[in-house]
Amino acid sequence: MRHQAIRLLLVPFILIAVLGSVHAQTEPRDEEQTPLTSVALQPYGPFYLVDVKINDQGPFKFVIDSGTKSTILGTEVVRELGLSEEASGSRVGLDSLTLGSTRFAGVEAEVRDLHEIWGDGSPSGVFGFDLFGDRLVTLDLPLQQLLVFDGELPAPDGREILSYSLRSRVDDLGRRQVPTIEIEVADRTLRVELSPLGFGTLALPKNQMEQFPLASEAGVIGRTENQDGEVFPIFGASLEGSMTVGSHRFDNPSVFFSESFDYPSLGSQMLEPFVLTLDLGHQRIRIERPTDRANPLVTNAAALVPQSGEGHDIRSAFNENVDRVRLMVLLSPT
Repeated sequence: MRHQAIRLLLVPFILIAVLGSVHAQTEPRDEEQTPLTSVALQPYGPFYLVDVKINDQGPFKFVIDSGTKSTILGTEVVRELGLSEEASGSRVGLDSLTLGSTRFAGVEAEVRDLHEIWGDGSPSGVFGFDLFGDRLVTLDLPLQQLLVFDGELPAPDGREILSYSLRSRVDDLGRRQVPTIEIEVADRTLRVELSPLGFGTLALPKNQMEQFPLASEAGVIGRTENQDGEVFPIFGASLEGSMTVGSHRFDNPSVFFSESFDYPSLGSQMLEPFVLTLDLGHQRIRIERPTDRANPLVTNAAALVPQSGEGHDIRSAFNENVDRVRLMVLLSPT
């Protein structure tokens, strides 16, 4: 199953992604708003789940994904609730969908067989960001919380607040509109998909491997699968230089290359120390790194590699750990 293939890659991504040193200059927010909704984000492999009620029944586990616009219901929960016997690809009307303290009335959802994507025990659905309208959606990844606010972000300043555009793509979840931003990679401007709820760090198409200076030889650290079921190796290395996302600089970050990656992207393992706020009405994003609380993932993973200076020297650590990473992939449960 595709979920199994992704799960095999999760351990090496988490291990390697946090090895680059991070420098940030972020001022705390001047004011604290009361959220309209606040719910827990529950890790599910490289994704996150939230508890959702359907027609006041449940809760059910839904994947939350910033790129998915329309809400998706799995065929199993559709049958369980007696909503419809329609096949995958059809649409079904819901009286309500409830997330935290917010109730959305008259929701239309697409019916999909989510077992084909995630296998047995798959989530009951995917929560579409279209339900949030033009509000602010905050993904507090260190505290694993999703919060929804009224209001808007200030104009982009190129540092803490960036503008984003939407890139249309088709994948296992259907047609999606994925936010993209511009970042600097080894003194080169690169537009990337922002996938805070997707796996990986800086993931690049394999044909771009020669375009960036690498501090270590790229080695195979896992496998991934595309929409057609083809399996491709994932190559991992460390960048010779820095990557800058707004005001945040990553020295010698890990980068991944594969033929299955069709567009550059930043994933959850790079973004886990950050709080991301999306202004859905104005296509702006605020990227903050809290300085008053530690990220457990970074703290735990840091103990696995030798330390050098203020950060972790991935140039030596990557090669020392690559065989252990391969072993983790082989020993991960299927």
